[in-house]
Amino acid sequence: MFVGPFFYLEHTISGTQGLFADFVDLKHAEKQPLGMLDNPVSHQTLFDRLQTNIEYMDIPRGRVIFDPIKHEAVVYMDTCIEEHLSEIVRAFKISNYRVEHDEHYVCPGCWDLDAMWE
Repeated sequence: MFVGPFFYLEHTISGTQGLFADFVDLKHAEKQPLGMLDNPVSHQTLFDRLQTNIEYMDIPRGRVIFDPIKHEAVVYMDTCIEEHLSEIVRAFKISNYRVEHDEHYVCPGCWDLDAMWE
């Protein structure tokens, strides 16, 4: 099993498509303050490796972390890329998982501007 950040590119203009991730094996993952296991690589660092003309904030993203107490992976992801969940699960080699949504993983196309002002 792997943990780490990912982007999912569907921009054919850039010539780059699909899952772009940084994988760290669970045994090399770092323990976070709340006990979750994660990859220390940031989305910005991962983005810097991409050869693309797409703006950083425009790319749907997510992160896979591991909850050692519940013995399950947590897949944080933008709602607009949920249709690619099975590909992400296969790539990260996870079986027991739950999907979560968080404000850190929302591209501009998925922003709920009304909710932001409530």
